[in-house]
Amino acid sequence: MRSPIFKFLNLKEFCILFKAPNLCTLYHITEFLKRSPKVEKVLIDIKKFTFEPGTLWIIHQKSYMESSNYEFNSIKEVTIDGYKNHCHELDIVEFFCGHAKSLKKLKLIMPKNVKKRARGLDYARLDYIRSRFPGVKVEV
Repeated sequence: MRSPIFKFLNLKEFCILFKAPNLCTLYHITEFLKRSPKVEKVLIDIKKFTFEPGTLWIIHQKSYMESSNYEFNSIKEVTIDGYKNHCHELDIVEFFCGHAKSLKKLKLIMPKNVKKRARGLDYARLDYIRSRFPGVKVEV
């Protein structure tokens, strides 16, 4: 038997807090949001977490997400707290800008700890995302 599929029809705000170790990826977040059609605000807290794409993400989930037609019509604001400019985090930014049709604001909050900020911002990719989706205000 399959496990029951839950739907959260009245959920307006979604907040997820990550702590290492964890195997959660963008795929898991979007699968949950797909079952929550009225979510307007999304907060992803990754202060104590780093998305490290594993084999499952690289082989199965990423290709599935690229071939699937995700569309979120109610998400207006996304905040990523603890943004460290890693490649997978930029994938999340680009995903929400492209698939959240009502998105007006995407806020990236960098960690206060200087060591974690040592990587610097990838301004080229952020500028590319901003140029591709001019209706979304991406704040750092």
